[in-house]
Amino acid sequence: MVGSGPMKLFRILLLGFSLCVCALAAQASEKAALDKAYCPALANEASYAKWLVNYKMLVRGKDDWLFRTTVASKTDFAVEEKTIALLKQLQDRLKTKGTDFVILLPPTQGGAVNGEFLSEEAIKKYGFTPVLAKQNYTAAIASLKTAGINAVGVTDYPEGKAFFYRRDHHWSPDGAKASAKKLAEFVKTLPAYASLPKTSFVTKEIGKEDYKGAYVKAFMTVCKKRPPAEKAPKFKTEPAEQKSGEADLFGDNTEPPVVLVGTSNSAPTPNVSNFDGFLKEALSLDVENLAIAGAGVDSSLLSYLNSAQFKKAPAKILVWEVPGYYDLNKVVGPVLLQAIPAVAGDCKGKALAEVAVVDAKSGETELLNGLGAKNIADEKQFIRLEFSKAPKKPFVVEYWSGNRRSMGKLARDARYPTPTDAFLQIIQNGNSRGAIESVVLKLRPGEDATSVSARICALE
Repeated sequence: MVGSGPMKLFRILLLGFSLCVCALAAQASEKAALDKAYCPALANEASYAKWLVNYKMLVRGKDDWLFRTTVASKTDFAVEEKTIALLKQLQDRLKTKGTDFVILLPPTQGGAVNGEFLSEEAIKKYGFTPVLAKQNYTAAIASLKTAGINAVGVTDYPEGKAFFYRRDHHWSPDGAKASAKKLAEFVKTLPAYASLPKTSFVTKEIGKEDYKGAYVKAFMTVCKKRPPAEKAPKFKTEPAEQKSGEADLFGDNTEPPVVLVGTSNSAPTPNVSNFDGFLKEALSLDVENLAIAGAGVDSSLLSYLNSAQFKKAPAKILVWEVPGYYDLNKVVGPVLLQAIPAVAGDCKGKALAEVAVVDAKSGETELLNGLGAKNIADEKQFIRLEFSKAPKKPFVVEYWSGNRRSMGKLARDARYPTPTDAFLQIIQNGNSRGAIESVVLKLRPGEDATSVSARICALE
């Protein structure tokens, strides 16, 4: 038909113009809502109660972004030699079980990535140095790889593209997809990958969602108002039509070859980033997602390593997602002291020292004594504690040598899925002179009476 070409072009241009106008209107409405919800008290450290410490301080950036000053200001990503040694020991021990261990370390919001959305005012006031943060983050990933650690980071994410939600500290679907791609690229270099039966997966966008994010807690507490939700795409990943030679997910062998542990970034809810789905698609492998939201970096890893599932059929590939804002030395290091003996397993029948049952309550309870001749020292042993009722609060185990002591601190999040699991920890003896002579349990005031069995095992 004459004129149909120009008319079609006109309609396309008109539609594009309409969409642009709608997007600008939505952006203006969102900005107005944030202007109304944001209060100056959010930039005041004194406004944050103890339970909100992880959110301080929320400051505004460009394009209606919000940043946590404690995260955006982080520039030190250095990993101490001791932490690297513990990571290597865990990786090597898992390898003896037939499991390749990979640690995924996403970048920090406003520091190692998306620093271009920081406002000039915030940069001057808080001294943010995103260029330095990115350099140091990249260097830390490189140093781990040089040390032989299976570490993956996202060090080349393009500027101007949101790795994170604008008003939440979790990665967005774009950030999750980029992380899955980087992780998959590394996993495919592992010798074990080639031998794993593959299954094709397809990811599709299935709509939009009003993503409220975690910062609502701080806004409601400090400002008594809700920040505007973000429109976020929702994705769903499903097996593609099965091709000849591909693995049958519903056949006899249904154990996924990849197990994912980590934080709310990876957990399927409340985040809607679909990280595990993107990972399935990138690897052409099924992934069992055991990540736990709101339970720290330790709960899902330790729960899995302590599980009957791991003892019976360890995953071929174990991925541990640890957000970049965590201190690998102060936070991850202590987790590794528990993870390594979990892989080693119980030493029932071969204990260096043990006590069957001791009644314990708030305060001090001696568990073991007369240990001097056992030569328990130099971090070559671990303790295993099994409670009839696990302590709800953090507790301490003291190791005495003469009048000197060293301590091991242990705690378990309320969201830890299997509360009957034993506590295991490599014995740290750095402050003692000579071998350990006695072991004392210290429970905090208010703990319920419980009974505990204790074993000291050689870390073979």
